Amino acid sequence: MLTVKTYEDFMEDYKNYLSKDMDTREGTLLHMVMSATAMGMAQVYQELKLIEENAFGGTATGTWLDKAVEVIGMTRRGAMKALVKIEGDKGLSVGDTVTAGELSYEITQVADGYYVAACQKEGEAGNSYIGEVLPDERSDAVNLQIVSIIAPGCDIEDDESLQRRYIERVMTPVCMGNMSYYKEVIGALDGVGGIKTEADKNTPGQVKVIITDSEHKAASEELVNYVKEYLDPAEYSGLGYGVVPIGHHVSVESAESVDIDVVVDINQSGNPDLHMRYARPALKKIIKELNKNWSTSDNIVIWNKIIEEHLFTYEGVWDVKVVSINNDVCRFILGENQIVGEVKINGS
Repeated sequence: MLTVKTYEDFMEDYKNYLSKDMDTREGTLLHMVMSATAMGMAQVYQELKLIEENAFGGTATGTWLDKAVEVIGMTRRGAMKALVKIEGDKGLSVGDTVTAGELSYEITQVADGYYVAACQKEGEAGNSYIGEVLPDERSDAVNLQIVSIIAPGCDIEDDESLQRRYIERVMTPVCMGNMSYYKEVIGALDGVGGIKTEADKNTPGQVKVIITDSEHKAASEELVNYVKEYLDPAEYSGLGYGVVPIGHHVSVESAESVDIDVVVDINQSGNPDLHMRYARPALKKIIKELNKNWSTSDNIVIWNKIIEEHLFTYEGVWDVKVVSINNDVCRFILGENQIVGEVKINGS
């Protein structure tokens, strides 16, 4: 690996190279020539280091990373639109649009008793709204309500996620039907976040897939069914009509969501309610990161020390003690296929 030399390093090298009787004091012509050369060489080394880092998929960023992963046939995942479930009286058709405030949704499927619609704004914008929507055109449909998010929208994939996928692909090559293959093909589907696979040792070809959605929450029933039909359609299970090999019988389910209640004592100056207001989003951020890493760990473990360290960062807090996490004192360990659901602090 290239060792970056600084301006000071070059100046010292130049002075050591020259005769001791030569005048290299600041302000002399020789010092000015040395300084300009050292500055240019230091800049060259910085650029060489940048080139070196961006030559490898594990350290490259931005467009350099895009080019690095293309070598093994990977691309950065683009932003995705949220898919929502709308219930209400009949009257809408595929292509019709409905509106809720600044958000607009296009009907993509008319199912039995509900509609599937795609938010017209890419990214996470369409993930937060549940409630009434109005048709944009004159329609007989009334009482329209978004009742759930089928597949959350997400922003364009960041460098960290793409680097992680690249390293996983290189370290665990994809072969038809192996564990890496399942993660590769499922991970490419809209709305899917974490993935775990289990094979039944006693029944060859029997594979169970557990997933979370792209917000690392429990997957909706519609998303579970979508993944199942893509992998191994129920009507033709094991016959190879999906993307898995002939002879593979695949079941798909969501990770189980477990609610967490943290009891904490906070000693602080100022308004206690204000500190609790800051503490809740801090805890949710910790939990989201734990859920994000669910698929690469055996179990999610919530430690009291992690929570205490985060709460200590708020101004005015001078003592924090986590009394319990779901009635456990030091830590709470979830099951292999469980993720964290709703989070409460001191019961609220």
